[in-house]
Amino acid sequence: MIKTIYVALLFIFISSCAEKKHQTLNKVDKNGFKYETVNGDNSKTRIYTLDNGLKVYLSVNDEEPRIFTQIGVKAGSTYDPKETTGLAHYLEHMLFKGTSKIGALDWENEKVLLGQIRNLYEEHKLEEDHVKKKAVYAKIDSVSQLAAKLVSPNEYDKLIQNLGGSRTNAYTSNERTVYINEIPSNEINRWLTVEKERFSELVLRLFHTELEAVYEEYNMRMKDSDYSKSYKKLFELLYLKHPLGTQTTIGEAEHLKNPSWINIEDYFKKYYVPNNMCIAMSGDMDMDSTFKMINNHFSSFKMKDVPDLVLPKEESINEVRSAEILGPDEEFISIGFRLGDNKSGDEKYGELLSRVLYNGTAGLIDLNLIQQQKVLGAYTWYWQHKDYATHMFFGYARQGQDLDEVKALIIGELNKIKNGDFDENLIKSVIKDFKKEKMQASESNYRRCAGMIDAFIQGYDWGDVVSNIDEMASITKQGLIDFVKNNYHDNNYAIVYKRFGEDTTGISIDKPQITPVPLNRGVESVKFKEINAMKSSKIAAKFLDFNKDIEHIELDENIPLKVIKNTTNSRFSVTYTFEMGNDHSKELGVAINVLPLLGTNKYSAEELKKKWYSLGVDMSVRTWGERSFVSISGIKESMSEAISLLDHMLRNVKFDSLIYTNYVSDELKLRENNMKNKFYLYYGSSQMLKYGKLSSFNNQLSASELKSVDLDLLTKKIK
Repeated sequence: MIKTIYVALLFIFISSCAEKKHQTLNKVDKNGFKYETVNGDNSKTRIYTLDNGLKVYLSVNDEEPRIFTQIGVKAGSTYDPKETTGLAHYLEHMLFKGTSKIGALDWENEKVLLGQIRNLYEEHKLEEDHVKKKAVYAKIDSVSQLAAKLVSPNEYDKLIQNLGGSRTNAYTSNERTVYINEIPSNEINRWLTVEKERFSELVLRLFHTELEAVYEEYNMRMKDSDYSKSYKKLFELLYLKHPLGTQTTIGEAEHLKNPSWINIEDYFKKYYVPNNMCIAMSGDMDMDSTFKMINNHFSSFKMKDVPDLVLPKEESINEVRSAEILGPDEEFISIGFRLGDNKSGDEKYGELLSRVLYNGTAGLIDLNLIQQQKVLGAYTWYWQHKDYATHMFFGYARQGQDLDEVKALIIGELNKIKNGDFDENLIKSVIKDFKKEKMQASESNYRRCAGMIDAFIQGYDWGDVVSNIDEMASITKQGLIDFVKNNYHDNNYAIVYKRFGEDTTGISIDKPQITPVPLNRGVESVKFKEINAMKSSKIAAKFLDFNKDIEHIELDENIPLKVIKNTTNSRFSVTYTFEMGNDHSKELGVAINVLPLLGTNKYSAEELKKKWYSLGVDMSVRTWGERSFVSISGIKESMSEAISLLDHMLRNVKFDSLIYTNYVSDELKLRENNMKNKFYLYYGSSQMLKYGKLSSFNNQLSASELKSVDLDLLTKKIK
């Protein structure tokens, strides 16, 4: 036995509560504020509503003295005016530029200059003569130089950094814009002071320099990313009228080159109002005092009527809609079906169907296409929007394989559901997998907040969110069959073929002539100094004791076992660490990569996959330069059986010559595809610059070596 193996286990000693009806309860906190909570909600989320309509979601997780925060707005690219698409995304960028107080060194004079820039942008937008248009932009550039001298740049980011914040970010999608931070648990009040100021007004300073960043993002997505181009084309085919297909989050090139300052201001005034926003927080906090602080800061914001967004309805799809795009990356297909809105009930069926087909372990696509090596890769996922849902399938061709064959194989697995050609127990395994995933999500403050934001944007009752898996568990095999028969026909989908070739249709944005603006480094606004000077309460330090907080056990053969109790939920994980990796043996890396495709002397590869999935356990392997890892994680009651199954698998693995031959073929195809992938090439070149010929990146068997490997040697490497 190898003596340099370390085993770390994460146990759980919390028993599951009996199933309760998920009822919404109305309660009052110690400060007299009303809130809602839901019976049986393990996250114990509280939902408050300020008098001005602002929703607040709070959940306690005291694993570390940090709090994750997300502020969501019901406004995304779907809400963009048709003549200025990309507006919501660009506004997201501008919310980091400060206000008339944050970042302002001489607001009265800066305000005058910003007014001039505002008028010039509207003139630029309306001007059709190219030469005159360029002249207007030169004026914008010139006045922007003067305005920049009156600004202390990046003060929002500096304030968040100074209070100990991290992970500062934001994103915009079709129906939402979300602003993200992680803060220390003793800095809630200072963070709220910053955010109150941030959302109180819109100041479009450093406007034209930020456009440069958006131009670059557009070029990366719409010109350089084959996946983004395929995604855009698929939605154009599915949604001929609705903004989901007629508008993109990044926006159209012509609109980005001709932004409307006035439209951005109007958009902010219309949608950035308290009754159209929410605050989600999860972490180490006292919910009573936290909400009191939120109310103190945000209750002054005025409620405004938000106009209903009336969007066009789509006609039924009665024949397959197809398109082809070209690009340098590997060839693949994307298939999309259009389903009902978020009130239709389609979501729980669509999510269940997606996992029955593909779950990374034992879905029909996993076992019948990937495990049997009929395609290079395939997967599916379901995305629920407000007005519609999109169920997408992706497939990658093996060496010499036609994309239409990949399409036929994927549709064939979907038709198996329609024909009832699947084991009903797979539904039960999927539900178990959903429960395990929900446990994992509860361990992450980010994912807790993301769930809260999604509920707010979609308008879901929190009780429905909590009971979602229970409702999904009630779906029968016949119910799923009927759902597929009613919604997935032979001619009601769209398909995009992404083929290898040069794309001459893509429109890139040439960056205009922008003079670098002067930066007032080291100069701070009055508001910046005021917020920086605010006092914060101290955090009582909790230091982990390596000898007490981790249980240390010596197993046979001097193998150390480290045990940590999981007090968050009913999930376990076990990781075996071996002090050897690809740098010690190239064959070891190959053996570990092939391992998930293999069976044992007792189970076929397919039976083994089903076994893992039925247990509600994930098994993963990976090797680095100097170490290898084997991990399992899942629901507590399966831990003992999972450890035994893993032991059996490692001791009794059987290498199959046909599986290995197909693996080599696919590995060489992947290498060929990687040489077309600029991100892979960038990473590889950086590794070569650092380490030269000693780089682990290049430490792999050649094609001829792969083909001639002795399978008995690979078996020994695993055992």
